[in-house]
Amino acid sequence: MSGCQTILKRLLPGLFTLLFAAFSFTGCGRMTDTSGLTGLWILNEADNSSFLIPDSLVEDNRLSLRLDPGGSGVIEGASAEGRVLWRYEDGTVYLRAGSKALSGIVEGSELILQSEDETRLHFVREDKSRTSEEQDSTMEESFLGNWYGWWKIEDSQGEMPVTWYDCCAVFEAQEDGTVLMTLWDEDGSRTDPLSQVRFKPEDDAMVSLSGYFAAMEIRGGQWILTESDPAILIPDIDYNAEGENFRATVYLRRWGQSWSNTPAEQRPFYYEDWYLPLLKQKAEMPDQIPWQRLEAKRERPDQ
Repeated sequence: MSGCQTILKRLLPGLFTLLFAAFSFTGCGRMTDTSGLTGLWILNEADNSSFLIPDSLVEDNRLSLRLDPGGSGVIEGASAEGRVLWRYEDGTVYLRAGSKALSGIVEGSELILQSEDETRLHFVREDKSRTSEEQDSTMEESFLGNWYGWWKIEDSQGEMPVTWYDCCAVFEAQEDGTVLMTLWDEDGSRTDPLSQVRFKPEDDAMVSLSGYFAAMEIRGGQWILTESDPAILIPDIDYNAEGENFRATVYLRRWGQSWSNTPAEQRPFYYEDWYLPLLKQKAEMPDQIPWQRLEAKRERPDQ
């Protein structure tokens, strides 16, 4: 064994002990979860600026982080466990345990946290070890709830202008195990939606069964939604109905999330006019977007 390996074997168990000790719960203000990141995360890599923690030590300690709804959670390992508090704001995950604080980002199915001593922890969602039924349930739950964003006409070959619209959506679980998406924009409402599509959880995706988008039928397997957190993207919708032919995209984030980390040109057009005031009030998502007041405030340019 090299001298470097010997030093690491002595240092790393101590590092994990410090990590476990850091996650002791002493209590602080309750944090609100608006991210949809709840679930179990498993540590698969760690480093401490000057060296990488060996995979074997990571596996032996099996550090897991469970993020529960409401901003609380639990971290568990081979020799200790503790309570944590967390929140998601402006694209950043903040986690506090007693006097210790970590922050980081989510990239797809990976959660990357960094502590004050520059130790970086790379977690991945616990998916592979779950049964297919558990995977479907977890994946389905990551879609359920209220969403806000925009839908955009990007290429039109008819009379529809190349422009974009604010929209809201809700994903609701059905008694038959499917999930119903209802999506409406400024011209409609929850009871008069632009689109309704029924999805079935399948592997790591939500697959359409039937529905419609405007006057176009959505068939089984035509829409496949993946990676719902922190956003839902439905790209390259080829619309062809009632004499109109255009290509569109739908982009949604969970209701209650700030878009301040998003460039202004990529935010919903009326984001500052009606959504941001409701966000500051922590208001519930309305069943109709106040389009008359919005259009009177400023004119939307075509793109």
